[in-house]
Amino acid sequence: MELVRSLMSGLQVPQHYDKVYKDECIYTFDTPFSEGGLAVNLRTWQGVAADMLDLDVQRGGKGGLYLLQKFRREEKPKDPDAKEPTKMAIGVEGGFLDDKWEIVKEYSLIAISASGERHTLPYPSVDLPMIVSDVCEAIVKHQEAAFIGARDGKPASLPVPVTAMVRQFTGVADVAGVSEQSEQPERIAFANQAELILSLVGYAVGVGNVWRFPYLTYTYGGGAFLIPYALSLLLLGVPLFVLELGMGQLTRRGTLGMWTKIGLPRWQGVGLAATVCTFLVGLYYITILAWTIYYLGRTFAAIPSGKLPWSDEAEGATCPMMDLYLHQSAVDSPFLIDSSTGLLNSTYAASVWCKAVGAPPADYVMKTIQPTRCPAQMAKIFWESALQQSPGLDQPGGLNPGILISMTIAWLLIWLIVFNGVKSSGKVVYVTATLPYACLAIFLVRALTLPNALTGLNFLFAADFSHLSDPQVWIHAAVQIFFSLGVGYGSIVAFGSFGKKSANFVRDASAVAITNCGTSMIAGCVVFPVLGFLAQELHETDPCIAGDSLDSLKSIGLSGTGLAFVAFPIAVSQMPGGFFFAILFFVMMLILGIDSQFAYIETVATVLSDAGWGERLPRWALSGLICLVSYLIGLIFVCRGGIYFLELFDNYVSIYVMFAVACLECVGLLWTRRGKTWEQFKALCVDSTGMELGRIWEISWGYVCPGLSAVLVVLSITPPFGKLDVMGARESKHFPEGTGYFPEWTIALGWVIASLPMAAMLVVAIRPSILKTTSREGSTIFDDIPK
Repeated sequence: MELVRSLMSGLQVPQHYDKVYKDECIYTFDTPFSEGGLAVNLRTWQGVAADMLDLDVQRGGKGGLYLLQKFRREEKPKDPDAKEPTKMAIGVEGGFLDDKWEIVKEYSLIAISASGERHTLPYPSVDLPMIVSDVCEAIVKHQEAAFIGARDGKPASLPVPVTAMVRQFTGVADVAGVSEQSEQPERIAFANQAELILSLVGYAVGVGNVWRFPYLTYTYGGGAFLIPYALSLLLLGVPLFVLELGMGQLTRRGTLGMWTKIGLPRWQGVGLAATVCTFLVGLYYITILAWTIYYLGRTFAAIPSGKLPWSDEAEGATCPMMDLYLHQSAVDSPFLIDSSTGLLNSTYAASVWCKAVGAPPADYVMKTIQPTRCPAQMAKIFWESALQQSPGLDQPGGLNPGILISMTIAWLLIWLIVFNGVKSSGKVVYVTATLPYACLAIFLVRALTLPNALTGLNFLFAADFSHLSDPQVWIHAAVQIFFSLGVGYGSIVAFGSFGKKSANFVRDASAVAITNCGTSMIAGCVVFPVLGFLAQELHETDPCIAGDSLDSLKSIGLSGTGLAFVAFPIAVSQMPGGFFFAILFFVMMLILGIDSQFAYIETVATVLSDAGWGERLPRWALSGLICLVSYLIGLIFVCRGGIYFLELFDNYVSIYVMFAVACLECVGLLWTRRGKTWEQFKALCVDSTGMELGRIWEISWGYVCPGLSAVLVVLSITPPFGKLDVMGARESKHFPEGTGYFPEWTIALGWVIASLPMAAMLVVAIRPSILKTTSREGSTIFDDIPK
């Protein structure tokens, strides 16, 4: 018996499986017999297997267990009333018999040691239960999970029921090095928890913190906007961040595989919807990195000249003519224009008519001047020349060589970071997640010491509580929380799956979410003092730009590309040490974008690996394939009409999907299987982390988060808050008369793009077998919870 136990505990993972007959199970390496480990054959076929035992032992050299089945022919008891049997040969197991005979099966278990010592034991017996045949049946039952690795030439693991039976029989906790948690190949992981935290911070803190949050705060009531923003963080942001990080950490799967691990394979569509959305965002988000790299390259190239390339003092820069409406009493004054600057003399600023609409009064006359300083105009001209912007989406034009080269560099950088999964990206985040804070700290000190900085801060924090009655303020606050934290995209789940299973995910997620929103506040304190300084500087070159207000800067742009690539470059060009601050700013933008971009790629790669679609590729090849496909599709964003494609994707891709995903994640965990999923998840959390998920999380994830997320879905797609023509295509005009033309068919195209993630979700819900995870996951995370 000790020999049997020893051989059973030495079970090894099979490399070959041959199921020729329905009731035959051979657990072996690459022959019909064992080369070490267990060989089970329920059909010996006239004793051929028994004759091969010696040869098998010689080949394997490790001994083995052989379950032999012998046939004995026995005459049936005669029935006095029965007729004489028909003399007819009937093929049955063991030979050709007529119906007067029956087959009796006899078993014996042969245990052969590595030295060749052979023991024949009766089977089954009191001392030797039918554990071997039970193992065989379990292998047949779970053959897909057990042998998928062998089929693809990769190491596989024993099915969980098999290892459990072997442990029960042998008392060995680790079967051939296969522990209870290793039913799947070992998952790569972060080297330590710090890498996970930094990766989450890098993912959550992106360019949106710098260019979107300050603008929303300024537009929707200043300090008053912080009230709905803080409530959205408390009611939606933090709970959903905790939920996604916890589900990834405890299931050890990405946003797709986690549903199978909690026993809900049809819900994998929710994860697929998040992944499709993430992939689409990653296609156009990297364009921002390409623009940043282009600006960085042009800045470094201009260092020898000593003038920033978008400066009005750069070589070859010529200010466009400026039309001013002046009072007729001042129009002919010889002192109207300052001869040293070519600008309007500031003493005549009150004589200029600056209203944007309507005809000027009769006593005002238009005068055209040729200024020698025009920082705002030159920055806009440089931006337009960098894009080589076409008139509209109906005229996409050819590829933009400068941006194309920059895009290529950006994708190479991303691949170099993610080529080895979190093993490589986990090291990069030590720099990419921390360096932006050093840049922000330098900018904060400089911004607060700029002239007119208080004007900018006043516009950021001056509270106009009347805005709180506008539902749009509350909607935009919630949307900003989703965008900023990145919940509903699957990236948080993916990162959590690579972390330590016993970590306190509630603490980690809450800290990252609060850090992210605190970073937005710091960015606001950097951006708006700079804009206050910019307003004062531009007032000197254009009397129609007020120095004590930011309202007149709207023509430049205070959000998105206008802030990052026009307004901010203007400001740094007017600062002492402009090259230093320009390089610092664009390096910060590049790093912020890289962190978010590689998170998108890591998410897609994780899902493909978990789904079995990329399992035959090494991680560097899988990451490279994703980057290459994304690069080729993303060429539409580097043509002359690329900015219009970017706006199309940016407006439609995430219009409601992330809200729907967040809602369904809560429903799936809390409300499925009559609440059993939630109870088991809580038990698993206690078992893995020692932490109990109290009533507050049940209320938050069961009612508050799904309810508010569902409301956001409805508001995003239904009037009056949502609208069919999201970008205003019907009113758009060709550039430069307008901001760019969008044909009416782009409305339908936009909604098709918006519906792709949800369409993928419905396909999986109807037919979950389309995903390999449905068949390859042989157990759920709840199987190991102590009963």
